[in-house]
Amino acid sequence: MLDLLGGPLGLAILLTGVVAGGFVNGLTGFGTALTSMPFLVQVFEPVLAAQIAALIGVAMILGARAAAEARGVSPQVFMQL
Repeated sequence: MLDLLGGPLGLAILLTGVVAGGFVNGLTGFGTALTSMPFLVQVFEPVLAAQIAALIGVAMILGARAAAEARGVSPQVFMQL
């Protein structure tokens, strides 16, 4: 798998992009793909990077929803936030 990512450096760049996207999403509630795309394009082709950025965004939304439900927030309230 490291060959696909370009070795350990590619993996480090990928993880940096995911962490940066998550940080911005945590602060603002949007912008995961905007923040992570520059990092992802360094490792993957642009089309694949866009698809991965979309998957990261969906995963973060699902994770936030699960965390909200664990705290007792109803899904209807979460989707209105």
